Amino acid sequence: MDWVTSDTPIDGTLYAVDDGCPHGSGKIAKEISNIHPLGEKVKVLFLSDAVPTDSGPLEELKSVNDSRKAGAVILGCMQAISEGKDAVIYTDADSSVHLGQIGLLIQPFLDDNYRVVLGNRKHPDAVLVKQEGRWGVGIKLLRHMQRMMGTCFRSG
Repeated sequence: MDWVTSDTPIDGTLYAVDDGCPHGSGKIAKEISNIHPLGEKVKVLFLSDAVPTDSGPLEELKSVNDSRKAGAVILGCMQAISEGKDAVIYTDADSSVHLGQIGLLIQPFLDDNYRVVLGNRKHPDAVLVKQEGRWGVGIKLLRHMQRMMGTCFRSG
């Protein structure tokens, strides 16, 4: 994140969310962030610490087994919002899309006052690092949802 936002006024925080990974990825991420020079800009969250709960968007989850990815995304967003962040950019940890494209997401948010901006890895100008041959039904559903919702929404 540091190289992506260098020479910009953006001060980012990376929220890594362990969704119940059987390999202990959250613990590993925490260990790395504890010794990394930019570790203070990383917050490691555990979905298992947030569920079950009696209120909020995660209240239907009784355990991490009820929702892995969606629960993790929601938890990360909730944390960023609670800390007063201006924008949330979500990406998988698989680095299938080059993160140097973050500016393309932020520009409409800052310049045009959009409240939601959705990226499109299928756009002809997108830099796709990993081919889509192994994409499953989940990504196909997301693509259909994006087409239904449009690319951007204006506030107010």
